[in-house]
Amino acid sequence: MKRRISVFIASPGDLSKERELFRKTSELLNLGFGDGANIEFEPLGWEGTLASTGRRNQGVINDEIDKCDVFVLAMHRRWGQEAPDSAPYSSYTEEEFHRALER
Repeated sequence: MKRRISVFIASPGDLSKERELFRKTSELLNLGFGDGANIEFEPLGWEGTLASTGRRNQGVINDEIDKCDVFVLAMHRRWGQEAPDSAPYSSYTEEEFHRALER
């Protein structure tokens, strides 16, 4: 059985192409390097989380961050979506970063 390494990518919405490339690269790594090293990279991100009734959407994403082995933060021009329910953070991306940093 392969060892699974979950990799969460956090980024603002202006990096959708890069997020897709992250997933495709993970697949390629699994086919080559992963097979040889007996590991499997599992890409995680907000796209893979399902909204839960009665739960804060960011809370579901935070659960994924809490379970990941590796956290990647990608930034370009935006700081992230404003997060009025995420004090003291100014964006959900910032909340995700601090959550991973505290781990």
